[in-house]
Amino acid sequence: MKIGPLCPRFMTFVSGKDEFRPFREASLPGRIKGVMSTQFPDFLDTAPEKVWAYLFDRLPVGTAVIDRDFRLRRCNPTWAEFIGRYTPSAAADAVPGVSLFDLEPGTEAILRPLFAPVFAGETVRQEGLRLESGGIVSYWDVVLVPLAVDGEVVAVLDVSLDATNHVLNRQALAQINQTLEQQVAERTQEIEQRHLESERRRQVAEALRDIVRVLNSSRPLPQILNYIAAQAAGLMDATICTLHHIDYRQAFVHIEASYGLPETVRDITGFPLLSSKADERILNRQPVTIPHQTLPPLDPVTADGLDPRVRRWRVALAAAYPAYLAVPLVVADEVYGSLAFYFTEQRPFSPETIDLAQSLSDQAALAIANAHLRLQAGQAAVVEERNRLARDLHDAVTQTLFSASLIADVLPRIWERNPEAALVRLAELRELTRGALAEMRTLLLELRPATLTETTLPDLLKQLTEAAIGRSRLAVDLVVTGERPLPPDVQVAFYRIAQEALNNISKHAAASQVSLRLTLAPDNVTLVVADNGRGFDPRLIGTNSLGLGIMRERAEKINAQLTIDSQIGVGATIMVACALAEEAEDE
Repeated sequence: MKIGPLCPRFMTFVSGKDEFRPFREASLPGRIKGVMSTQFPDFLDTAPEKVWAYLFDRLPVGTAVIDRDFRLRRCNPTWAEFIGRYTPSAAADAVPGVSLFDLEPGTEAILRPLFAPVFAGETVRQEGLRLESGGIVSYWDVVLVPLAVDGEVVAVLDVSLDATNHVLNRQALAQINQTLEQQVAERTQEIEQRHLESERRRQVAEALRDIVRVLNSSRPLPQILNYIAAQAAGLMDATICTLHHIDYRQAFVHIEASYGLPETVRDITGFPLLSSKADERILNRQPVTIPHQTLPPLDPVTADGLDPRVRRWRVALAAAYPAYLAVPLVVADEVYGSLAFYFTEQRPFSPETIDLAQSLSDQAALAIANAHLRLQAGQAAVVEERNRLARDLHDAVTQTLFSASLIADVLPRIWERNPEAALVRLAELRELTRGALAEMRTLLLELRPATLTETTLPDLLKQLTEAAIGRSRLAVDLVVTGERPLPPDVQVAFYRIAQEALNNISKHAAASQVSLRLTLAPDNVTLVVADNGRGFDPRLIGTNSLGLGIMRERAEKINAQLTIDSQIGVGATIMVACALAEEAEDE
């Protein structure tokens, strides 16, 4: 069974010695048509069957032909590799004639209904198709195309793209978001249900929704906690609300947020741990309730034994605020601290009131937990960036400086024997140090991306060329014609394309000479990067090349035209040109 040549509207299907028969090609993935039309224009006219066979075997998607008996007639290596990865079968089991359901046991109930309309002549597309075979779950973006002979569908062309990681990551993210939203919703709903019987309870619910909105904002943690303290004081009819954090190492209780504190005690930042009996109850995860207190004046002996901050706090607050309520604040199953309220009048604390205070404490705990998660994520990103910079420093700057150090060590002895050779080495040392400096500047650009738009494109390209000279010992020539500002997105795209081109030349071209030509005209900008290296056949490289693919994507984003011209043995030339609108120059 073979697939014949493509034409604008039809594909042909060959079975044995039958003649070519047409069937519609409109449903094939655009990737197949694009690759064939752009990569094989001459080959397509002279050897159509070879073109199809070449594409069939080398497409980066799984491709297979399944007959009406659900037997495999042909597949490419990618499809076979999918079998080995996501089924109990091995890739080597994917041979012509084998049953699809023997290869993928457990999928018959899903695949038979999916194939049915295709055997009736329809094209079926499905995204995120879930399959489970031998306990292995996978997800697929598939296109099923009917293959017909004399108007009768005899087989199906299966084009499959592995979407497993994408779907699983999306599901995991959705689950995390759903869990967080569910926690917030459950807490809010619980409080709303407790307070639906009166206007007072309605106000509580509205205030808690405001807190949830603040929790989901990007405000700094101190600002969020102070907002919660203010809202909590209002909901509890308290004059003062304080949020405490226990430092177990220092045995100290810090005041992390507050609302309504008198001016006389605002300078107090906390107290020694266990300086009151209330601390013991909080550590045992129990609320502290003092509905009314009448404290006698502090006697001199007792006063002398107290921490000055505790003594001043009690003198200022005990008489003025006879009622007190505190509830534990628990984060990650550890007592983080407490949320405390001071009242100007004596009052009883009902279970409903204590529950409300605990709910407010839980909201504060959620804010703190979210802040810790953001901090951990930021620290992980910093570590990853540090590791990347360390790798770049090791791969480029460290090696360049090591070479420069070796030359500097032997330079005095060379100078004594052969001054002319020493001058050559001295020039080489100069190039190495300039290259290392340029490499460091390039790394600094990566640390501060805004610099890519604050510096002119000629200066950025000069940095790249000097870094390439120091890193790869290439002879790089940069010529800039014209002068004009560029839109930020155009400038960044041209810089990244030049960076990728120089990296590819350094790694793969084995070139000795590289030239960069930048032309800045009033209505367009053009960059040409050429080398005298080993070259390559663009038809064989195609869109599978990661480096060339990245350059094409960057060019497409700014509506620029990217041209790649290369032949084996005669080097390569990459040109990117972008037209500029009139207003771009004003910008």
